[in-house]
Amino acid sequence: MVTLSPCPVCGAVAETVGTSLYRTSLNTWHPTIIVECHSCDIFIRVLQDSDRSGHFYAASYVQPERDGTVWNERRQFLCSILELANHHLPKSFLRLLDVGCSYGHLLELARTKGIDAEGIEINKNLLALCEYKGLTVWPSLDSITRPADVITLIDSLYYLPRPVESVCQLRTKLSSDGIMVIRVTNRNWFIRARATIVGKYDFEFLGDAEVGYSVRGISRLLEYAGFTVTAILPDSLTGRKLALKTRAIGVLTLVATNLTFRQRFLTPGVIVIARPTGRSVSSSISRVQ
Repeated sequence: MVTLSPCPVCGAVAETVGTSLYRTSLNTWHPTIIVECHSCDIFIRVLQDSDRSGHFYAASYVQPERDGTVWNERRQFLCSILELANHHLPKSFLRLLDVGCSYGHLLELARTKGIDAEGIEINKNLLALCEYKGLTVWPSLDSITRPADVITLIDSLYYLPRPVESVCQLRTKLSSDGIMVIRVTNRNWFIRARATIVGKYDFEFLGDAEVGYSVRGISRLLEYAGFTVTAILPDSLTGRKLALKTRAIGVLTLVATNLTFRQRFLTPGVIVIARPTGRSVSSSISRVQ
């Protein structure tokens, strides 16, 4: 059966290309339909609201008991995010908003550097954990009343079912010279390359993303939401504590990306820096495919 769904980025018709299992509770996985928008070069997982909300309590990275483990795995990477944000601002930033802050690790790091940090987290268990730590975390953007110099979405943008609307709302929460720092997976090219070799798609490589972005797809999303991309950086998974095989993949894909002079991004993820269109831009625009 062919499912036709509107692309959440451009609104064009996206057509079914396969299925993939999706975790909807700690013990339940449901097959979900995957559709593709050729115009935006993205894959979209077709979800019911109940499946989406269930997953936000079932994934491995939302279990409160894994707080310490995830902190040890990602601390160096999160430090690099703060350094990157500071590098792309004309002066040291004072306020941070982390969307999808999970355990609040980025907020904790920001606080040690004297940065006024707030977070958004819809998982009530993690929200309570952050509050226990003394962090300022809210269940929705409606509670944010002061503009941030930096808004971060670290592995959270691809869970938003209405990304253009959400990013437009985020734009209203930025200060006059603020920036947005986004980290997303970058696996669409690999899914297509593998399908060319074996003759079929394997969407398990999408992980649990609702929207599998490409560089073109996320650049188009930001444009529609009123942002200008000022830098796109390959993320080869450095700064995480990973298995040797995973680290090797990261190194090899970074080398391959650099060999193309970053005409094509082949790393497992990308980090995007964007500013609201029309505001001052101090950094050079990287090549966007």
